[in-house]
Amino acid sequence: MRILIKALLIVVLLCRGAALAQPGTRSFYSGYAGILPSDPKLKARTYFDDPRVRELIYEMERGPVARSRVAASLDGSSFTIDDLIRVKLLRQENDRYFIGFSYFNAQDQAAIIAAAQDFVPSLIHAYVAKSRKLNRLLDQYPVKTVGKDRLAFVLLAGFSLNWDGLKITREQGYRNPILVQGSGFRYSFWASEEVSNRNTHGFYWGSSTFPGEGYDFKPPTDYSFSSFGDPYSDPRMNFPDLMLMPAADMKPGIRAAATKLGLVDDDIFGDHFTNVIGPDSTQDLARLLFALRTAPAGELKLASLIRAPAKIDAYLSLLVEAEYVFRDRKGIYHLEIPVLDSQDKAMVTSVLNVSRLILEDWLVANFPKIRKELEGLTGIRQGVRFESLFTQIWHEFFGLATQQLVRSGVLFDPAGPFRRYKGSYPTLWRRALYNFNPG
Repeated sequence: MRILIKALLIVVLLCRGAALAQPGTRSFYSGYAGILPSDPKLKARTYFDDPRVRELIYEMERGPVARSRVAASLDGSSFTIDDLIRVKLLRQENDRYFIGFSYFNAQDQAAIIAAAQDFVPSLIHAYVAKSRKLNRLLDQYPVKTVGKDRLAFVLLAGFSLNWDGLKITREQGYRNPILVQGSGFRYSFWASEEVSNRNTHGFYWGSSTFPGEGYDFKPPTDYSFSSFGDPYSDPRMNFPDLMLMPAADMKPGIRAAATKLGLVDDDIFGDHFTNVIGPDSTQDLARLLFALRTAPAGELKLASLIRAPAKIDAYLSLLVEAEYVFRDRKGIYHLEIPVLDSQDKAMVTSVLNVSRLILEDWLVANFPKIRKELEGLTGIRQGVRFESLFTQIWHEFFGLATQQLVRSGVLFDPAGPFRRYKGSYPTLWRRALYNFNPG
């Protein structure tokens, strides 16, 4: 799960964290899936990043340890055994403590990578075999300045393989994540040891979305911004990531456009954000994008749609810089990204139904074999069920699938040579089109 905003209070995301330098020679990627609390004491990574906790977990790879050993490892710190149990890093059986979360060392990762390379090609073959049917459905999208491969990327890599993949695997019993839950938050946590010389460019396994899961603008809206990206795309130069991103973290072109629009300080969701684009501007950007979904338009017409018409040049400059729209020689603006409105319901549903059947058939045929091949994982030896580990395993599988589908030409390449900001791709969509409930 990506941390999209400084102390992520609000945004439901599904993505991967960056590599973390760790004690000795061992480095880990770690991340969340779900909705995060604002309090660091309620976040598993707070404890996992501590060297004493990390060394304890390394020791547990060989087997459970006694309570006295856990207490000794935490001596002198502000952490307690109850903290580690509360965030599910540890699992207790009588006086013995085990690794209690989705933890994968380098040997586990090598096994998962090998399994993905064995099983994912058949999934790619199934999508390629249905590509003509999918293209006929994608042809129904009326905005012809948005390529079918771009629409396919959003619907297949994002909505289907990521979100629907998580939903299907949960509904059908393949996946049962270990959840840390409390008032206003619900997440699972994972950590995977970095494997030497591994390159996950093009693994489009992360997403960020806002509004969603009960969090919204004021007044409430009926749409969400989403972005889908690989592990190297952060910070993402698209929305919703840009909404509360400090100007210092923006790329120069985006920063210049955002400064032209006017940066603000904002108190929202219980936190204070300085020099950000802010939610008010984001709502005007949505109005412009939905209007351009209906028809291309010039600056004068678009200015009438926003609350501060004098800012229309700044709004459009930002959208052009972020490659959401382009301006033709006549001064008319056109969409460049998929904006999905209510009229697209039948098309979206049909595409997702085709993809869902592909995924369901593939899981029926392959899940038992995958579980058998990975029965020696550290987590399983620690008593964690395979289904509880499958959230991250599925990300490894569908991440490779997105990379291969891009290479096969089925999907648009967000890291292509003509992309200004590489590695992620955005969309704006009406929430009535999809029941968004990841995790």
